[in-house]
Amino acid sequence: MAISCTSGFAIQWLLPRLADFERRYPQIEIQIGTTNRRVDLLSEGIDFAVRHGVGGWPELQAYRLLDDDLMPVCSPQLIAPRRTLTDASDLLQYPLLHDEHREDWALWCEAVGRRTSRGVGRCSLIPTA
Repeated sequence: MAISCTSGFAIQWLLPRLADFERRYPQIEIQIGTTNRRVDLLSEGIDFAVRHGVGGWPELQAYRLLDDDLMPVCSPQLIAPRRTLTDASDLLQYPLLHDEHREDWALWCEAVGRRTSRGVGRCSLIPTA
């Protein structure tokens, strides 16, 4: 069984459960590949993939597996020269770092009732794994 997932999901959720799965199903060989990019299941020989998001990916079936808590974090040195943060929209004046394959900032802004007029993030992080 070939599984594609993010490294965070593999480390925090999948790998801690792997030994129990292998004890129960010793006949199943498992291959785990970690990446954040959207994979082509057929051409890459992947049986299933786990990704973060709200679903709605065309030609794929998506199932909710887990809930996730999103919270922004900030370096004190970044905000110190300006002022303290008093409202969620105050964050939108700062550079928003984000993974180009995830919807975290858009989801967070929606959850707190804010919209960003300049698009999400000015600096994207491109995972190499």
